[in-house]
Amino acid sequence: ANARLKELFGLVGEELLKINKAGQLPGGIVLCGGGANLNGLEEFVKNYLKLPVRIGHPEHFSGITDSVSNPGFAAVLGLMLEDLEMQGIGGWKLDLGGPKQFLQRFINRFRP
Repeated sequence: ANARLKELFGLVGEELLKINKAGQLPGGIVLCGGGANLNGLEEFVKNYLKLPVRIGHPEHFSGITDSVSNPGFAAVLGLMLEDLEMQGIGGWKLDLGGPKQFLQRFINRFRP
């Protein structure tokens, strides 16, 4: 796994070099998605890229918070919030209801 991480974050490092930002991101890097749960990933990326690193956890949700507080949900929930903002429905806090209501609303988004 370590070789794969070096390959992946080597590519990230190359892109940072291209834009003259290697080691120069004051806010650091936010890791999200299911891979962010890998043991030791935060420390590895911090040492490899020489940047501050943190794991991104979804925030400002109520209802099924325990179910979606995992970094694996950060990207999809961010996309959902962006969609709501684009529709003029957004806000800083979103009540997702219980798991059944959340799933039903999610499915309804894809219905014609």
